Amino acid sequence: MNVNIKEGLIYVNDEDSPFFIHGMNLFLDPFRLEENPRKIYTPQIVSEDLVKKIIPHLQTLGINTVRIWPTIINKKKERIHQSSIPGNLFHLFEDVGIKIILNLPINWNLLPKFSEIKNYLLKYSEEKYPNIISYCINNEAYYGFLSPHQYLDSIQSLVKKYSTRPTLITNANLNVPKYYKADIIGADFFMYKYSISRDNEDDVGAVFQMFLEDSLNVLKWNPKWILNLYPHLIEIFKRKAKKKNIDFPQFQKNLLMVMKKTKKNKKPFIVAEYGYTENPDYLERIFAHMPILSMDGHIWYNWINFDEKMEGKISNLPLFQKFGECCDRIEKIKKIQYSFQKLN
Repeated sequence: MNVNIKEGLIYVNDEDSPFFIHGMNLFLDPFRLEENPRKIYTPQIVSEDLVKKIIPHLQTLGINTVRIWPTIINKKKERIHQSSIPGNLFHLFEDVGIKIILNLPINWNLLPKFSEIKNYLLKYSEEKYPNIISYCINNEAYYGFLSPHQYLDSIQSLVKKYSTRPTLITNANLNVPKYYKADIIGADFFMYKYSISRDNEDDVGAVFQMFLEDSLNVLKWNPKWILNLYPHLIEIFKRKAKKKNIDFPQFQKNLLMVMKKTKKNKKPFIVAEYGYTENPDYLERIFAHMPILSMDGHIWYNWINFDEKMEGKISNLPLFQKFGECCDRIEKIKKIQYSFQKLN
């Protein structure tokens, strides 16, 4: 399999039409974000039985790509980076024509050594797993208050040395700085202003506290008065969340900002994460604010995929059915768009 970027579009196996990503983030873990956001990056290792149960759901939704996340196994004298879905199960997706975007173990404040990234690339190489179409070089570029650009430049070069696959970066609407040097640029779509993933204020401040702590560590100073203010700030945010927590237009504005700069650089643009909701109506409203004609893919994300008991069942059927409807609509729009592009 070969994957190329031509004129800002993704092509797989030299096909005439661009490859449009209909994606699903497979973060298969019953963990709830609001408990401890740092635990997000140690998901459970998924079993073969669970993958086999999930694949038919993906096919029903028309998913052609899954984004797989890494996890960390801490041993006595070392930490081991591993795919949360073992590599020996990647063929299960390949057998049904589903491609893989593989996240490198670089998330938020986790900055592995280059030797660790190299070992991960070699362990999950395109030669061993040809249905890997892209490596995500960082999830939501961020490192305290400092720019991680120099580090990401080095990771970009490292991937190019050991792989022919394009790289992906995800720029979160709430995170700074943004990064545009990867081959494919992703934007994360958040519709909540104060809590990150729910319709209420329960998880207000969970990620904000982590960002604050990381910033203090990076800057090598620890102003206790900021940490002392934290509980009071959260109470203010909670009151604001109760009044108005959802703001679709505001985050569409951020989404378009990333999209415009991406297109200016003539690179593919995808919505790398969205769907922080359990409400089908909200999912419909999200699609109403997405620039479909300018997108080259979309990847849906719920913090719990399918079910909390890890049995491969769909826990919210109306939400999944709504997502399937949205995928069908996007597919029709993109087919018409690509047909016009061929004529021109």
